[in-house]
Amino acid sequence: MPIFVYGSEERASIDAVKKAAIKVIKRPDEEGVPQYRCLGYTLNGDLFANPVFPPRM
Repeated sequence: MPIFVYGSEERASIDAVKKAAIKVIKRPDEEGVPQYRCLGYTLNGDLFANPVFPPRM
């Protein structure tokens, strides 16, 4: 089922860092492609996490 989000990945990820004790906005995945922590905002205005954001290394 598709999920619709709005806003930019960068802005949502910056907001996620501001609201939590996390410091990483972007990290490369296994193929070296940079992935943002969040994809955007849900229709309710909540942050939507990026499911392929790589875990800590």
